Amino acid sequence: MSRSVAHSAVEPQGQSCDLRSGERSSTCDPDFIVDLFNEAIDATEWKHKQEALATEMGIDRAYLSRVRSKEKPLSLKILRALPDDIEQIFARLYAASFGLIVVSPAYGDEAVRNLVSGLFGVLAARLPSRSAGQLKSTLPGDR
Repeated sequence: MSRSVAHSAVEPQGQSCDLRSGERSSTCDPDFIVDLFNEAIDATEWKHKQEALATEMGIDRAYLSRVRSKEKPLSLKILRALPDDIEQIFARLYAASFGLIVVSPAYGDEAVRNLVSGLFGVLAARLPSRSAGQLKSTLPGDR
């Protein structure tokens, strides 16, 4: 089963940008990319293990520090060397900068809970609002 979504089913909420105008969106700004890079690292346990992170990535800790402080450029080589957990967060943050919503797939009971809560949320908007007073009804035998 395919996990892709038809393009017409996804309506991004991000800023529109006319690519023919020659203007670049803020998502292409190197400082913005480094900010996302830092945010992704800071969202994990690696935040407190810079030496271990640099070793895992196969780069010098001082160089990683310079990249994070924007003294050195963030290269594709460094992005590709990121541990999977940081790379996943970075990709989600980058996609969100375009207005896309990234959701992890759900399975089993979690998928059922998500479905029910989603359906309830859709149906709740269609339910009538509460009346101001109590409702009274009369039965044919009460007259």
